[in-house]
Amino acid sequence: MSPKLVDKDQRKQEIAMAALGVFAEHGFEATSISQIAKAAGFSKATLYLYFDSKNDLIVEAASAWVAAIEEGSLPQMDAKEDPLTRLRALFRATTQAFLDDPRIIMLFLGVAHVALRDRELLDRLDLVRKVSA
Repeated sequence: MSPKLVDKDQRKQEIAMAALGVFAEHGFEATSISQIAKAAGFSKATLYLYFDSKNDLIVEAASAWVAAIEEGSLPQMDAKEDPLTRLRALFRATTQAFLDDPRIIMLFLGVAHVALRDRELLDRLDLVRKVSA
């Protein structure tokens, strides 16, 4: 029997999305790697094959969430539209995503709170560049 092929990018995404749910439920600081492993259906050892730390997980989860928002809003945005119209479409999509799962707002506030004390996490989340741009 040949070994099962694993799509590592897909597995990483699955773990990150499971982490996002656990972070949203319990808060970033209160969440443990064990809780994430259980929610993802993998062992802690498997999680550490894909992520070095909880910070790595939140960065990946936040990136995946933002990418999903952008993908959802791109069909609504016409490249020929002016920037303000495109920004409004992105804002509507983001607002709808927050309304669909209000726990995400609490998660992002919690992560922002932690990131303000952890410069490395703040830089990795790329908040400084986006806010100052």
